[in-house]
Amino acid sequence: MKVTFFAESVVGYIGNPTAIYTRGLAHGLSLRGNEIRIVEERQNAAFVRTLQTAGSEAARHFHDSFRMFQHHTYEPRHGAQLLEWVTRELSLIDVAVAVAGIEPELCRWLANVTREGLVRAYLTFEPERLTDEVAVALELDRFDLILAPRQPAASIDWREIVSGVAGQDRVPVILGSMSPPPDEEVDPIRAAEVFEAAFSRSASESSMLSR
Repeated sequence: MKVTFFAESVVGYIGNPTAIYTRGLAHGLSLRGNEIRIVEERQNAAFVRTLQTAGSEAARHFHDSFRMFQHHTYEPRHGAQLLEWVTRELSLIDVAVAVAGIEPELCRWLANVTREGLVRAYLTFEPERLTDEVAVALELDRFDLILAPRQPAASIDWREIVSGVAGQDRVPVILGSMSPPPDEEVDPIRAAEVFEAAFSRSASESSMLSR
């Protein structure tokens, strides 16, 4: 699969544990042979906060430890310019994943831009924050899949995933920043397998409904 994650940040993890889980999942998917790309807004708040707190070593650790997938930053944009960029990003991939925490405007464009063969998923590792109000504001009913490790607070159809932390991130300086800390050690490859299974199941159900 060619998968692009649209994330608040995967480099900036201070106050943003989603970054650790997202890059763990991306690493596992890469190890399983998928073509993975993660994009985030340049100089986003989580990135800046992490550099201010943990220093430049946080960025060096990420770039040295995660070479299996592509990581790109983009300049902030809105309106027609954002739509043009989103359309271009989605043109050659199989799966688009909106990671909880991205700008609402970007999330809504990802919900509404469609293409034959493209699957759009909304991913949250903090399902208690996914309320009915959030689901409506982000137009999550337009996504093909909602992915979470537990039942979201919202009344919404969802698929279960597991959250894994890559081995290279299982160091005190990073695990100590996560509150609460990970409940258990989940192999990122296992997390990737569960992620892939959610899409396989969705494709199978869509095929049955079209008969």
